[in-house]
Amino acid sequence: MKAILREDLRKEGLIPASNRARAAHKINWNKSYECWQPNFCEDSELNMVLWINSKIEWIRVSSIDFDFIPEEGD
Repeated sequence: MKAILREDLRKEGLIPASNRARAAHKINWNKSYECWQPNFCEDSELNMVLWINSKIEWIRVSSIDFDFIPEEGD
């Protein structure tokens, strides 16, 4: 599944809370990214992982800030 920042936040230029604030400023928030919700962070505010730019560079963000895009076959 992929996630994209909610349209209302994109229009307002708001960046979501993240565990890696510097990395969050480098992300193109108009793109969608692969996402996961690992069990170990399910109950925390930052409960989703985004896979950024096809690298092992991931950030934890709050899932309520995103819309989810099912991929074919989902």
